[in-house]
Amino acid sequence: GQTGKTIKDRYNQWNPALNVGYKPIKDWLFYFNYQRSYIPPQFSNIGSFVGTSTDYFQIFNVMEGGSRYYFNNQVSFNANYFVIFANNYFTGRYGDNKEPVNARSQGVELELYYTPIRGLNLHAAYTF
Repeated sequence: GQTGKTIKDRYNQWNPALNVGYKPIKDWLFYFNYQRSYIPPQFSNIGSFVGTSTDYFQIFNVMEGGSRYYFNNQVSFNANYFVIFANNYFTGRYGDNKEPVNARSQGVELELYYTPIRGLNLHAAYTF
């Protein structure tokens, strides 16, 4: 049999987040969100997952701006635009890239919230 060895490493990264909201009137909210996150280096040599190791950080910068309107106490609608910048993104063994890539993902999200009775919240969303 094989005996495993555990190695613990500490990784310190600065991951700021900023959320700003503005309500010009009682039922209407405009907002902007920013967040930085990361995935630390990954090491794997398990079975068919050979080749999934990384020795670098994958960095994600996420920005989102949108608006939410409250029609009444039961119904609200949210629309936003988002963009995700990925630096050193590892496409894994499912991609053609052996080296990390820089990528951008963006889209629009539409959401409808409905609370017909207290304690029951229904949420429908569509992203494209």
